[in-house]
Amino acid sequence: MNPVKYQRIIFDFDGTLADSFPFFARVINVLADKHGFARLSDEDLEALRGASAAEMIKRTGLPMGKIPIV
Repeated sequence: MNPVKYQRIIFDFDGTLADSFPFFARVINVLADKHGFARLSDEDLEALRGASAAEMIKRTGLPMGKIPIV
């Protein structure tokens, strides 16, 4: 089987092309438990809607060294 070769990859960090927030909301506490950073309540999640990645990372206390793993 030949691997698929892509000519372009599109990164959509601000949700313009796809609303990834529902996915984030479903998995964030699973990742928090697995990697040892703060869980987020439903209220926290709503407060973070539209927040930057840096603000989300700060709110959870996720160490910078764990970002690539998470």
